[in-house]
Amino acid sequence: MNNRSTPHTDRAAALAHIAALLERQRGAFSRYVLILEKQETAISSENAEALRLYSELAAHEMERICSIEKVIQAFEKPHQAAANIDSLRRELGELRLRAQKQNAKNQTLLRAHMQTLKARISSFYNPYRHTQSVYAAHGGSGNIIHVQA
Repeated sequence: MNNRSTPHTDRAAALAHIAALLERQRGAFSRYVLILEKQETAISSENAEALRLYSELAAHEMERICSIEKVIQAFEKPHQAAANIDSLRRELGELRLRAQKQNAKNQTLLRAHMQTLKARISSFYNPYRHTQSVYAAHGGSGNIIHVQA
């Protein structure tokens, strides 16, 4: 039984590992795009809690994508990419572009929503706007204190 590895088997194993990492990254990008789409729905429906949740999920998924990318880059340096890895890279590029477009769309929606909220808040009627606070000092208060010992 020969346990020695040859350059060919090492290369094949490395390419298989890179392909598996790219598959994981593709899955992470797919989840990220799905989260961004749900985030868009939360923005449109003015659901602040869902928006917060999807923002946290998106940040977590982006951290995962970045960590996988670092591993891929470190692992890929000594090895040449094969044809199947190139196709996975193209798919990742498409997913990355889709995620960027969806993220830009969500940011535009958020800005518009923030402007709407600011306008609604500024239009609120405050009946106490020009009155003196009940907690403000009044001119008629006493200024002598009687202390008994």
